[in-house]
Amino acid sequence: MDWTELTIPNPPPTENVEFDRWLNNLTKHLRNYLGGLILNDDIANDAGDTAAWDFELGDLTTDGTWYDLDLSGTVPAGAKAVFLHVTIVDNAVGSWINFRENGNSNNYNRSLIRTQIADVGMESDILVFCDSSRVIEYSAANVTFTSISIAIKGWLM
Repeated sequence: MDWTELTIPNPPPTENVEFDRWLNNLTKHLRNYLGGLILNDDIANDAGDTAAWDFELGDLTTDGTWYDLDLSGTVPAGAKAVFLHVTIVDNAVGSWINFRENGNSNNYNRSLIRTQIADVGMESDILVFCDSSRVIEYSAANVTFTSISIAIKGWLM
């Protein structure tokens, strides 16, 4: 589905009743379009009500180098991207963790989470493309973090 399939009703009328009808019609068109594009279960999948973190500090290496993170234990074959919830805490300001697609070599197309205040957690929801093996890459600052916690929220097929 692409934008050419989205039909938008004629420009809005000036009468209140007609405007409400036009707005309802526009909303219906957008729901149909977005529902087919993103909310369809064949495309976006929820990991469910996760009861524990999928990865924690002890599962990771924090030395500033890029490492693979294998998500295949949770994410099914055919997934193109993963939704992650990441929380980091450190006793220093500016500690960071990055995520990117496996095989990328530049730092421009990445997701970065950085501590802003010492001993205060930073949380972020990110989307990271994965390879066909459901592997992504991460790199974390060369510091001793208090905690890093990663939950897989879902994936795109």
